[in-house]
Amino acid sequence: MYNLKSVELFPRLMTDPLSFIHACEECYNRRMEELLPKITPEKRFIALAGPSCSGKTTTAHRLIDFFEQHNRRVLVLSVDDFFKNMDEAPRDEYGKPDLDHIDHVDIHLLRQVLSAVEQRKTAFIPTFNFKRRCREDVLKPIDTAQYDLYIIEGLHALHHTLYSLLNEEHMFGLYVTVAEPYYLDGNPFLNIREIRFLRRMVRDYFQRNASLPYTNSLWGNVIKGEKRFVYPSMMQANWLLSSSYLSEPMFMRHDAIPLLKKVPPEEEMFPLAQALMEKLNRVPSLDPSLLPADSLLREFIGHL
Repeated sequence: MYNLKSVELFPRLMTDPLSFIHACEECYNRRMEELLPKITPEKRFIALAGPSCSGKTTTAHRLIDFFEQHNRRVLVLSVDDFFKNMDEAPRDEYGKPDLDHIDHVDIHLLRQVLSAVEQRKTAFIPTFNFKRRCREDVLKPIDTAQYDLYIIEGLHALHHTLYSLLNEEHMFGLYVTVAEPYYLDGNPFLNIREIRFLRRMVRDYFQRNASLPYTNSLWGNVIKGEKRFVYPSMMQANWLLSSSYLSEPMFMRHDAIPLLKKVPPEEEMFPLAQALMEKLNRVPSLDPSLLPADSLLREFIGHL
């Protein structure tokens, strides 16, 4: 639990925001330093999973930086790139695309790629275009023999359907999540799900050309899919990494409030937008340009 103490913290943010931001970054870095020795040399595959907007992509890149400094060649395979096109996506009970269902992943193609990886052959990797919401036509050939460590990153990376495709002795399961809710002066402020929704809302607006109402319309299936497919897979993990930042509500205020103000009253999410604005207006704003270039929070600040 993070308890934001306004009397102590808010004046500090006005006078010395950089030291506060640096302390928050160091907290995440210490978590990474604790994790890295656990991934022993015999592990050839890291299955990196977690719920939506938990920081999987940045964590994968941090792992790349560390292991390449230790002379290991790393290839990241994003499960998202194996998504089927929108018109092939499974549907929920209301007929809407269920983009967080395990059946949205092209398991047949992923099996082919992982088989090539295990045999150190050329693999043909798809790319999913999130702005167009479909897979690119051309597969990218990758000589997997060039690499000796493979990070399989995505919502379903620890799901038994994927996990069973590889030799478990060579696997390290890593589960990344927002682990701490926020309190303000001892009272509930932002819960874990609200923080993740704010991350997704801002990220999808800037990086995936998605309006706030569109993101909100998918959120119910996101939560349902996590309960069915992601949370149970946490049992496969060897390690849980928290991606929470004490500074996050202040950064989110900077980006989220201008977007939330644009939600018109006739939209279904208007009451939610008003409630989130009311909460975020209770904390001061931090300019995302103050974030270090390698901060995990930059994954959710899409316009920098």
